[in-house]
Amino acid sequence: MLASNQLIGLSVAASVLTHEYWRAIKTDAAAGGNTHTEVQMKDDTGTLITITSGMLSQSGLSSFNAAVLVDGTTASGTGFQTDTSGIGSYLQIYLGAGNGKNVHTWIFWVNGTTPATWNIEYSNDGVSWTTVYTGLSSTGAAGAKTATW
Repeated sequence: MLASNQLIGLSVAASVLTHEYWRAIKTDAAAGGNTHTEVQMKDDTGTLITITSGMLSQSGLSSFNAAVLVDGTTASGTGFQTDTSGIGSYLQIYLGAGNGKNVHTWIFWVNGTTPATWNIEYSNDGVSWTTVYTGLSSTGAAGAKTATW
């Protein structure tokens, strides 16, 4: 059994984490709260990866607004809410064919207590997924909720 916030795998070559598809998938039941206002990813050098609204897709997230999630405003706006989002709801980022990135950090920005727990996954084809991080919590005070592996 893996502990929360644990990288899955032992020694991982950098090229293994270069993928076109990335997603955060919800692992807990629906709960009320505030909103997720922004999503960001960083590569292995700590550089923010450019994400546009056209790269985003989702399933089960209420009040979804892709443009707000990538507008650079981390403290306001409604990117999505998790009030009715159950286990398996997700936010997916498709970086595009041939544009895979060596992602090492996923950041959700929230504007207050937003009870939700996420796993971070990657895929080569958008169908078969591998979990790289477990237990990213967006519960607590407003601000950045960060997963780094």
